[in-house]
Amino acid sequence: MSSYVPNSKIPMENLLQEMEFARGRPANPHGDIILPSYIIDQRVIKAIEREIFDYVESYARKCPNNTLRYFFLEDITSLKPVKRHITVGTLLGYACRHRAHDCIRVLMQHGAKPLQPSYILDWNTSKEGAQAMEITEMPSIALLASMFHKCDLKTLAKTFSYFKNEDVDFNKIVEIRHQVLQQPKGTSTKTIQFKDAWECLEKEIEKTQGATLTTAKASLKQIHSAYNTDQLQPLFEKTKPHKGK
Repeated sequence: MSSYVPNSKIPMENLLQEMEFARGRPANPHGDIILPSYIIDQRVIKAIEREIFDYVESYARKCPNNTLRYFFLEDITSLKPVKRHITVGTLLGYACRHRAHDCIRVLMQHGAKPLQPSYILDWNTSKEGAQAMEITEMPSIALLASMFHKCDLKTLAKTFSYFKNEDVDFNKIVEIRHQVLQQPKGTSTKTIQFKDAWECLEKEIEKTQGATLTTAKASLKQIHSAYNTDQLQPLFEKTKPHKGK
């Protein structure tokens, strides 16, 4: 374990070249989604996925600067045609995706920022070699949407208490940006602005339809209210019984 950037199996330059090829032109920093430099270290990502808390805690303590850096993860979802699902995200982003509660806590204690963007890239290559990429830039907290479908209110309240303990302000304006790179069609970009992170979370929660949606949205409403009124603790701690006179 170290704080340096390991050698990448997919060098940053190569990925940026592939994106430029799919875009058909050099990137424009004023309009295009620009991927940040990243680290490849699947050990710490797997530790988060499997909730190996001791490893993640040790990593955050020994490599504190990496808490805000980006980590690359690639999944090959199809070989014919080739389809890749790439994440360039912070460790907190991965912890939110995998609902790794204790990992969220320790990363927040080491300076993680839940509104820092994470990047999702779906990269398809046809038999003829044509490239098509879809890139999404979103605040890392948006990756926590699945927790509202999977976890009870007590767990949600405990998790959000970690953000509250670090005075995270979720009432700020946030954006989700989506960009499609495909030749010869060119590049299309869509930006959705939300009045705050709570609205962003609500829209991400609504993307998963089904029996859990109503409960998930009700839980979000309760967490939102409790967060803003400093009432998260009563949701995850049992009230002590009053003694009779």
